[in-house]
Amino acid sequence: MLAAAMAENSQPALRHPCTRCGALILPITSEFNNGLCTPCFNQLKAVQNLRQGHASAIKEYYVRKQGRRRSIIELIACPEKAEGQIVRVHGFVVVRIEASAVYLSEADALNRIYENGIGLELPDEAWKDRSKYHRKYSIVEGTFVSLLEFGDSRPFSGHITNLIRLDPIDQHPEIEQSNY
Repeated sequence: MLAAAMAENSQPALRHPCTRCGALILPITSEFNNGLCTPCFNQLKAVQNLRQGHASAIKEYYVRKQGRRRSIIELIACPEKAEGQIVRVHGFVVVRIEASAVYLSEADALNRIYENGIGLELPDEAWKDRSKYHRKYSIVEGTFVSLLEFGDSRPFSGHITNLIRLDPIDQHPEIEQSNY
């Protein structure tokens, strides 16, 4: 008798179409999500949150999706927002014994405008390959530490420590041929 009851219940549940996309969903999902499949329900919920002023939740999603990329200008202007966070910046890298940095531009590096640069604390292995990224535009990723940590004794607008990535950016072929 128990086996017969189990056989009756083991029949596949009838599926209902999602009212938005038409995908077949279980009745319990349809009931829980007001007739929508889970992807459509989540998308609709995100739109409703945005309309209701929950833009911060949407912005947080896109910030996480974008990753750690920051502008050097952003780090200089508002260092407290990135304090202790892993950041990724693009800039002109100069490797010196006491003053390695990533600058906003090549001109800032050549003129030693330290305020437009973020200091770099390079690991020993980075010194071995320094010709790969010295005086080149590069991608730098590591932990940002503002001047609040060091006081005013350092010339830069902050520092990137614990490097995760230091890779040169390939120059576009047309730029290499021009005399800019």
